[in-house]
Amino acid sequence: MSATTVELKYDPFGNRVYKKSGQTERKYIIDITGELPVILMELNGSGDIVKTYGYANSEVIAQHDGDNEDEIYFYLNDRLGSVRLVINDSGSVVSHYTYEPFGEVIDDDVTFVNDFLYTGQYFDFDRIVSYHLKLTDPGFLTRTHGPIGIYTD
Repeated sequence: MSATTVELKYDPFGNRVYKKSGQTERKYIIDITGELPVILMELNGSGDIVKTYGYANSEVIAQHDGDNEDEIYFYLNDRLGSVRLVINDSGSVVSHYTYEPFGEVIDDDVTFVNDFLYTGQYFDFDRIVSYHLKLTDPGFLTRTHGPIGIYTD
């Protein structure tokens, strides 16, 4: 198993605004006016829109990939805000999730890559840390299942 170098950049408020993992670059356009910051758009290294997100009461409800020709996906959340189902614009379920009490996914059927999971928070698939928690030294972490968002192997 080879290690992947991950480069992260944050704004002065602690919001992640840039990530480079391997050859993939993402720039994040953040809305900081609400109760919690939310990701409005993801851009690639060239500045092209990769994903656009829609929110209601700081809870992600929709994702639009790429340009206007691509599909729109809708998030169906539980009372905690955790994403349970993702449906496409035809109404077909493209992903579903079941969680342990502290957020570990125990059952999923995923045909759509979804970056929002437990409590509707952005999940870092490089397993560094959740979006709202900055990390300076990932070597001290052990596998943890907790509401603060740390999840490593």
